[in-house]
This record gives sequence, C-alpha cells and structure tokens, in this order.
Amino acid sequence: MKKQIIISVLLSLVFYSCDNSVDNNEKTFYERYILDASSLIIDATIERIKISEDSTSSNVVVNLTDKSDYEKISIKNGIIKINGIELNFSKESLDYKSSSLNINPDTYYEIEIFLSNGERITNSIKTQNKIPIFLSLPETQERNKDLIVKWDLSSIQDRFFLEFWYINSIGPQQISYNLINISDGELIIPSSSFGWLTDSTKTLHLKLVSRNLSYFNNTNSKISSNFYSEEKIINLIP
Repeated sequence: MKKQIIISVLLSLVFYSCDNSVDNNEKTFYERYILDASSLIIDATIERIKISEDSTSSNVVVNLTDKSDYEKISIKNGIIKINGIELNFSKESLDYKSSSLNINPDTYYEIEIFLSNGERITNSIKTQNKIPIFLSLPETQERNKDLIVKWDLSSIQDRFFLEFWYINSIGPQQISYNLINISDGELIIPSSSFGWLTDSTKTLHLKLVSRNLSYFNNTNSKISSNFYSEEKIINLIP
C-alpha cells in the first residue's frame, strides 16, 4: 500500500513537471539567445500620422525575424532603444513598441539593438521635413468620371505614394500608386479603374505617404520613416 502511494505521488510530480515545462515553452518560444546580428532580419518603422488639421500621432514598431525559421522573436537578455528610449516587447503582436516616443519632422533617430552577449547594432535615419498634403480632392465622386488628385510638391521624398482603400462585396481592398515620377503633382485616375467598385462601395479612403529608408550594412534589414497625410474620404455617387 505504501509503495502504491509513493509511486502515485512520484507520477503526479512527473506529470506536473512536464506540464510546467510545456507551459514555460509556450510562454517563451519567441525569446531566443541571439549572439550574431547576421542571424536576424530587422524591420524597424517610425511613423508620423496626421489625424486632423491640428493633431498628429506617432508610431514606433520594430520586428525581429530569426533567419533560421523566419519566426518573429525577442532577444533574450537584449534590449532595443530609439534615441535612448527603450522599447517594450509585446507578447501579443511579437514586436517591440513605444508609446512615449514622438516622431518629429527633420530629425535624426538612432536605433540601438543589444544582443544577448551585449553586442550593439546601430543604424539611424532622418525623418522627412513635412507631412504630405493634398491640395485638391473632391468630396464626392461620380463612378463614371475620372478622379483628379493633387498634392503639394514640396512634400515629395525619394519614395512617395498614394494609398487608397474601399470596401466592396468581397471585403476591404487596397491600392497603391507610386507618385515619385509625377512631376506636376497631379494624378488622374480614369473612371475605367473604378470597374472593381460594387454597389456596396460607398466611399473611397485616401492617404499620401512619403517614405525614407536606411539599411543596416547593405543587408535586407532596414529602418523606415513613414509620414502619412490626413485621411480623406470621398463619397461615391451613382
């Protein structure tokens, strides 16, 4: 009888230990020792977004991907800073973020990544001098007419886009136009392009995006600075 009790207790301890081990692995599968920067793909983004005429917001996100299996990870015993401010790792989205870092125009931002062994990787980028601005955009748009979009030429950077999205019977759809080679600051979107709109599509949502890029030592790892104009909404009429 005593032997049975002892065996039962030992088995319970074994199963408890195994369960705890599984739980720990599940909680920390993303946390890895990183000793060599070449094993990482770094994708850092800083953003300044115009919300309204008098309001802007900032966004900072850094994604680390392990090249061995292309999983998003965090660095065990490592940290990431931008201009000296440490970023927090999100277990939900598996990325590093900051809610206290303001992204300002015409400013240098340095990213520092400290690996598990203390090795430090750095890169920097200078933000754009201004947020892009729409100069002319209709409030309503007939589906059978061309859409004319105009913007302020002084806000153009090396990479400059018009992004717009809408919802049709399939769901949300997004289209991007590269504007960098349009020198007069005007894009005419022909009505034939609206063939993908359905009766359920009531509005078009548009933003201008300027983007700067800086790469880490000629690798695919990069930091990008994105400045977004205020979102404009065009109501579609038959």
